[in-house]
Amino acid sequence: MIAGLIKSSKIYIFLFLIACSHAQSDSRLRLQRADTLENITLKGVSMQYLKGNVIFKKGDMVLRCDWARFNKKTQEGFLFGEVSMDQKGQNLVSDSLYIDSPSDILIAYSNAEVRDSTYSLIADTLFYFSEIDSGSANGNTTLKQENQIITGDKIEYKKYPGSSGVSYSAKGNVTINEDGRIATCGEAIYDRQNGKTSLRINPKIVDSDQTISGDEIFLTYSDDILKSIFIPKDAKATNPSQGTREWFEIVDNDTITQSDTANFINDMTGSSLRGFFVDGSLDSLRLEGMATTLYHLFEDSVYQGKNLVSGDTISMKFDNKELNQIFVAGGSRGTYTPDSTTGDVEGPVIYSSEDIEYDIAGEFMDLHGEADIQYTDVNLSAGFINMEWDKNLLSATPVSKRDSTYGFLIPSMIESEREPLTGDSMLYNLETRQGKVTKGKTKAEDGHYHGEEIRNQDMDIFY
Repeated sequence: MIAGLIKSSKIYIFLFLIACSHAQSDSRLRLQRADTLENITLKGVSMQYLKGNVIFKKGDMVLRCDWARFNKKTQEGFLFGEVSMDQKGQNLVSDSLYIDSPSDILIAYSNAEVRDSTYSLIADTLFYFSEIDSGSANGNTTLKQENQIITGDKIEYKKYPGSSGVSYSAKGNVTINEDGRIATCGEAIYDRQNGKTSLRINPKIVDSDQTISGDEIFLTYSDDILKSIFIPKDAKATNPSQGTREWFEIVDNDTITQSDTANFINDMTGSSLRGFFVDGSLDSLRLEGMATTLYHLFEDSVYQGKNLVSGDTISMKFDNKELNQIFVAGGSRGTYTPDSTTGDVEGPVIYSSEDIEYDIAGEFMDLHGEADIQYTDVNLSAGFINMEWDKNLLSATPVSKRDSTYGFLIPSMIESEREPLTGDSMLYNLETRQGKVTKGKTKAEDGHYHGEEIRNQDMDIFY
């Protein structure tokens, strides 16, 4: 029985040694074939010179080239002419290649490309680590995967098992094209496993006509679709607006309408910015800390003027990538400057309130809480003021229609140095300078006036 055990043990040891020997032999780079083989000495080093249909193999890796120099002792070699490497669905091609087999390092030179079914990387020089599917590319680098095309001076990448793409770090003149969205920066880091990208060194993103920039930009993805963006410092966003500018000229006693194209840039800045995307398209932006926005107003594509507004926080909603709504919270104030060619409004309209709400498509503005508007020599204050830009019409009530917690403030209007005019509600037309007060009260010419309605038809008459 003991003899049988000893015999069995010898068999197992023999099989183990065969397996180890096979594993060791499989880990070495071996020549499979070549049309010509010569043993040469190059600078005192004995090498093999191989030419014609050269094939090497190491485990699952197969190398092919036109000719090569190979040091059998150190397992190092240089391959030249239509070099290719295939290993488990991975493929590398180049004009020439250096291999350090014990270290599992390949360095591809000139027209180098590594690829599999999920990505491809092109560069002048490519360092490839065959056992961990990672590498470093230098010079004219281009990485492609799914909906991304990344270029830069240098790209380092790593593919994790089971992943449908690679994580990467790109440096120097980096450009990322993602479904038409272009990001540029000095350095980009993409963590595919966690769906996060960091852009540093003068980062900027251009999406259609919208441009976003800042000190750093952080992007978050879900299923490879952009979901959010965060800029912690020096945030800025711009988008163009365009239409026509019209004015009147008198020619031969006839009034002729002239027009020309009008192009402007809407500008938004803040200490920080957060953006949210739906199906990969920008849905909303939120600027925080000394937030300011400048946008331009159009009516039927005709330019009307510009609006400059600031506050603690500015939130913006987009519809089909067009700015649609703006909400300004905390210490909100702004100035509307009409276009000088329209002539409808005489001068700038200066306004402030706790919060300001703009509806770009509806062409109106709501001032919530301690609202105040100054226009030429007219001052209007109330708990709530609505302005219809297309009609140049102001309406004021004591309480905000959005939220009663803004407080109560009776509408009051002062024209020039006259006594205040107060009432339950007010209407005032900036263009005609006419207004109406419901349940109004005022003092004029040493008399007091009360009424269900008080109207001013010009600057001198109340009734």
